[in-house]
Amino acid sequence: MFTPADIEFAARKGSHAAFEREVTDRTGAPASAEDYLAAIADTRPTLTDQALTKFREDIEHHARM
Repeated sequence: MFTPADIEFAARKGSHAAFEREVTDRTGAPASAEDYLAAIADTRPTLTDQALTKFREDIEHHARM
């Protein structure tokens, strides 16, 4: 249910968390899968079932055949 913008936001959020950790700890550790998984878990999906239903209706109504 994520839009491309949601995915980009989560990726930036994960890398930002790793950057902040590096500024504080100075360990030289790169961003990890855990950083990105935590960011994804903390990101609210933009798409809803209602939006997807409306999109499908629009496709059926406006698509060229």
